[in-house]
Amino acid sequence: MQTGTVSINPPESRLDGTFLAICGSPNPFGAATAFLQNKGISDGDRITVTGTAGQIGNVPVICMTDATPAA
Repeated sequence: MQTGTVSINPPESRLDGTFLAICGSPNPFGAATAFLQNKGISDGDRITVTGTAGQIGNVPVICMTDATPAA
């Protein structure tokens, strides 16, 4: 898990500068942004992301499996 400030600039989202992705999705960056927005998470929120470090192409990402507002 990693906690930080999310930046949402559709179709991309980042956690403290690292791209968030739903790895394995045909549109991993857009899917991550939609996932966050469907959970009511907005640009500038502090969140806790569950996932693993990964890479899409040559871009380091967090392969996100869940996200919640930070406590």
